[in-house]
Amino acid sequence: MATVALVPDVITEAGVAANYNGGLATGNTYTFRNNGKTLLHVKNTGGAATTVTVNSPATLRGHAVAADAVVVPATNGDKFIGPFPQDVYGDQNHDVSFTLSVVAGVTVAVIQIP
Repeated sequence: MATVALVPDVITEAGVAANYNGGLATGNTYTFRNNGKTLLHVKNTGGAATTVTVNSPATLRGHAVAADAVVVPATNGDKFIGPFPQDVYGDQNHDVSFTLSVVAGVTVAVIQIP
C-alpha cells in the first residue's frame, strides 16, 4: 500500500513527550530516519498480538540478512525495539522500515537519542 514516514522525537536533557502514532494500517510500510541510536516504542491495547517486522536491506557475503520479527502481546503489550545499527537496518538514506501484522489498539513512537 503506502510508505509512511514517521518523525523521530529527539530526547533532550529536559526530556521529551513522545508522539504516539495511531491510525496505522497493516498494508503500510513505516519508515523513520535512523542515527543508530533510535528506538521504536510499541504499545498494544488491542485484543490480538502484533508482530513488528523490522526490515534489513543488508547482505552478508551475498546473502540477505533476515528481517527481525518482534511480537508485542495483546491487551497490555509494551515493547521498546532497537537501537538499529545503520549497517544492518539502514537504507541508503539512513531510514529504517517496518510493518505491523495487527494494528487495532496499536500505537508507535519513534524516540531518538541525539
